[in-house]
Amino acid sequence: MASVYQTKNEIVETANRLYLQGLLPGASGNISTRYSENKILITPSGVSKGYLRPDQLLTLDQTGKKIEGFLKPSSETPLHIFAYQQRKDVQAVIHFHPPVATGFSVAGKELPPCVLPEIIIQLGTIPTTEYSTPSTVETVEAVKPFIKDYNALLLKNHGVVVFGENLHQAFVRAEAVEHFAKVILVAHQLGKVEQIPESATPVLFKMQATINNNYSKTLCEKCNICPPGK
Repeated sequence: MASVYQTKNEIVETANRLYLQGLLPGASGNISTRYSENKILITPSGVSKGYLRPDQLLTLDQTGKKIEGFLKPSSETPLHIFAYQQRKDVQAVIHFHPPVATGFSVAGKELPPCVLPEIIIQLGTIPTTEYSTPSTVETVEAVKPFIKDYNALLLKNHGVVVFGENLHQAFVRAEAVEHFAKVILVAHQLGKVEQIPESATPVLFKMQATINNNYSKTLCEKCNICPPGK
């Protein structure tokens, strides 16, 4: 296991990269990792992720109680705690505010399934939750129907949350969601979104299940390509 020092630096580096890509504007967003079975490292509230320092991170217990740190933990701490409680495979959570992906949720548009092979393999389907007031337990209620079966969620009129087996995987998934949203936006502007042929999807489903701990069932949740039960 990496040291606390190494883990804190990894969080800061991840936060800086997301900030530079415009995915964490202002002081928005939050990042956490499950450092041990009973400890979580999380970013503070009200601090720009582009200027985040390792000493500003906080250590919480599994209930969200502060163990170490001089700042206030992220206001979305309940969301992170809930994810760790519900998903033993999840070791990192990133909540961020990508402009294009968030724009889809604001417009009431879904990110369609079965369009890009890499999205199928990395993420599966990306559903949109019901609206919830940020920084409240409402967000927990909004993600509750999806938390066990999906690795990325659009939070209605709010942003995106991704889950990963480690911080690197969560970061890659965060980038992938916004890239996917950009591709879909361009496709709409050019005419229409064409999905992958049905005959090509089974092998991608198998790859996704192998890489992502059998989350393949999420792929067909909102897909109209394959016949029911396939």
